[in-house]
Amino acid sequence: AIDCALFDVDLVRVSPSMPWASDTRGRSLHIITVTEGSAELTCGDERVQVGKFETALVAGSAGEYQVSAIDKRVGLLRATVPA
Repeated sequence: AIDCALFDVDLVRVSPSMPWASDTRGRSLHIITVTEGSAELTCGDERVQVGKFETALVAGSAGEYQVSAIDKRVGLLRATVPA
């Protein structure tokens, strides 16, 4: 992870058998960039596919969301504003 006063960046690995869940907690947006493979981001009834080197924004008001792997291995970066 990268931590500084302005933002945090986490490296996350996702596989078909291990989806990853997160929560904005109503605080600030999350920026998800896929660095390897393809993934599906699900938040409530909304779903979006995100491919390698593509970015999705999760609104701070979104709350809980999940990232599932479409490919065997998926790497992503999540950038957030520190609490």
